[in-house]
Amino acid sequence: MTVKHATIYNNRTGTAGGGGIFLRDAASRLTLRNSILVGNQSTNGANFRQESGVVDSGTSYNLVGMSGVSGWSASAGMGTGSFTPTGGIDQVIIPTLAQQTGDKTGYFNLSVNLGNGSVAFNKVPMASCSSEDQRGYVRQYQGIFVNCDIGAIETVKTDTDGDGIIDALDN
Repeated sequence: MTVKHATIYNNRTGTAGGGGIFLRDAASRLTLRNSILVGNQSTNGANFRQESGVVDSGTSYNLVGMSGVSGWSASAGMGTGSFTPTGGIDQVIIPTLAQQTGDKTGYFNLSVNLGNGSVAFNKVPMASCSSEDQRGYVRQYQGIFVNCDIGAIETVKTDTDGDGIIDALDN
């Protein structure tokens, strides 16, 4: 199974396995790329637990856990470019209930957006990025941004400091 540009957040299990992802069959193979695993709960590997199977060497650019605790219980590492932030959930994502627009108007969707100044901003080299995020928005790079965001939703980069340049001081 390949999981790419996903945000896996706020799932819970009992004692059986990982709250976010549980790899338990010997024939299972997981490639996890450009994804966020955070806020999941289990007594055994809160975000990821590998009981059997293989974590593919292509696993890369993941943000796993928070407050310095990854919740990654596996024989393999989290992959190239992957990290666990030292801060809390507010440094990573902001879960919001947002009304959808366009042809899906009229329903609400729990959306997990990157928070202002999120450590998941611009961490994945563009060559490793999907062309669109989960909403169908183009994953973009502008100015000095030559990377896309980790997770399911790409942040639209704007000149938030008003200096006329989209740079690292924005968003």
